[in-house]
Amino acid sequence: MITLTGSNFGLSPSVSLGGTSVGALLGSSHNLITFTAPPGQGTNLPLVVTAAGQSSPPVSFSYGAPAITSISPANGTTAGGTRITIHGSNFGLSPVVRLNGANLTPVSASHNLLLVDSPPGEGVAKPLTVEVGGQVSNEFLFSYDPPQVASVSPSSAPTAGGSVITLTGSNFGLAPSVSLGGTSVGNLLGSSHNLITFTAPPGQGTNLPLVVTAAGQSSPPVSFSYAAPQLTSIQPDHGPVSGGTVITLTGSNFGLSPSVTIGGKTAPLAAPATHGLVLCTAPAGSGQNRPVVVTTGGQVSNTLFFSYDTSSFEDWSASIQWNGLDSSPGADPRGTGWVNLLAYGFGVDPLTVHGGEIALRNPRVHGKPALSRDPEGRLRLSFWRRRAEVHPDLVYQVQFSNTIETGGWESPASPPQIEFVDDVWEFCTFTDDATPPEKRFGRAKVEILPAP
Repeated sequence: MITLTGSNFGLSPSVSLGGTSVGALLGSSHNLITFTAPPGQGTNLPLVVTAAGQSSPPVSFSYGAPAITSISPANGTTAGGTRITIHGSNFGLSPVVRLNGANLTPVSASHNLLLVDSPPGEGVAKPLTVEVGGQVSNEFLFSYDPPQVASVSPSSAPTAGGSVITLTGSNFGLAPSVSLGGTSVGNLLGSSHNLITFTAPPGQGTNLPLVVTAAGQSSPPVSFSYAAPQLTSIQPDHGPVSGGTVITLTGSNFGLSPSVTIGGKTAPLAAPATHGLVLCTAPAGSGQNRPVVVTTGGQVSNTLFFSYDTSSFEDWSASIQWNGLDSSPGADPRGTGWVNLLAYGFGVDPLTVHGGEIALRNPRVHGKPALSRDPEGRLRLSFWRRRAEVHPDLVYQVQFSNTIETGGWESPASPPQIEFVDDVWEFCTFTDDATPPEKRFGRAKVEILPAP
């Protein structure tokens, strides 16, 4: 109830508020009027009393400012459409709800209750206010839900990248970004609130975290993997024991920073690698069919094989005729620069140990050495040789080594064990005295030199 005091209100005054009649008065006299305020909104509205065509100067009248007491719910999907209930007072005749700068027309309105649908958006703590007749309410905060990834298709890709990846889920927002393994995937091919497509960048590794971020909110990570490296060919597949051979490996999914091992040893890259080609340098080594693998981002490829070139018994026979003992001083029949010098790398099989019984050595033929280990693990080299009584001009010298390099040879401290076979031949067994014995990997050398 509004009371006006003044003068000259006349016999039957009328009152208008904001240009509209307030209707029937509750009472009036020449200096007092009472009436019920009609529903309305706004501030500084002109209130005028009119009597017999004469109007008073206007005075100002204002309606109370809108006030919010609660909103429910206080969060919703980035796609919008969440029905928000706003409780409060003084929502007026034509309220406007403003959420994060967007004006919303209520679905239903009264002076103390508003229903609105949230617009599409993203982010947290967005201000929600009600504006009525130029008056703005207090703020309440509304947040959009964080992104959620439901599926990734495909969930892996070649390390070279280029595959189109599709993410399905919810709350991807208005301008999402995607990171893979902590690095942005770059511009997206397309996005909506529940679908994102992008091109997988080059990479490597497994179970990399894939995350969608919208206005500072990030989804829980989902796993994405790059394909494991795959070897298809190796060229060449053999080389000298000294190493240095440049090997070309072809295949796929070699990734961004591949590493190569041959027989467990690192083979340094000889040139920058690509996703389908690696050039590496063979390390020094020995043996046949040494496994070659490429490792990328913790994933190991299938295995190809590389062999180190070693002398064989046939090579020995071509170089020095053991039966005929072609030991002419300065002879170098293989053109190696090694004058009357033989070396052979033997692969030792523990199954060849026979309790020290040299009678069981295999093969027991002229010229072909046998390498084994005795029960204590010491290397033994056995071979036939001409007796010194028959060829006093020849000296046999045996050495063992625990390195694949040309140096590092050591002679056994103990003299050989000798078996006389006949008037020309004897069978000798040299035992390595290295401590500990297992440090030798099975490489021995026999030198045949003219006697001084």
